[in-house]
Amino acid sequence: MTSARVFVRFVVVNVLNTLLYYALYLLFLLVVPYVVANVLALGIAIVLAYLMNARYAFQVRMTGRSLVSFMITNLTTMGLRTLVVWQLVALQVTGERLAPLVATAVTLPIAFVLTKLVMTGAGRDAPTGPGAGTRAQPTSLVPAAS
Repeated sequence: MTSARVFVRFVVVNVLNTLLYYALYLLFLLVVPYVVANVLALGIAIVLAYLMNARYAFQVRMTGRSLVSFMITNLTTMGLRTLVVWQLVALQVTGERLAPLVATAVTLPIAFVLTKLVMTGAGRDAPTGPGAGTRAQPTSLVPAAS
């Protein structure tokens, strides 16, 4: 799959995931402070993002190892996004309701690079999409030593 196609799929997944995250954020905002609402909503959204990115955007097999790597990567993104939300609100650039959407847009390029590294890095997970595993393996012209 081409990088452009993967990026488009990543954006589709993350637009849907951002809508879910934002709905959860607004719901949590009714009962907890905005920073706590942000962390709770992001935590739920990260788990769902892994499932959607593995299955649809990058078409890789889901494993415990890739889930842990994805979670660690997204904790980094979550921390950065939370810092951006906090700064936007603290500096009165935007209100509590709009800050998460602005922060998501600001951190999207970083999230894509980190997610791509985790999902496609160094042959860690075999592709599961159409045509997966059908590439011819190189053969050696030199016989193996006995």
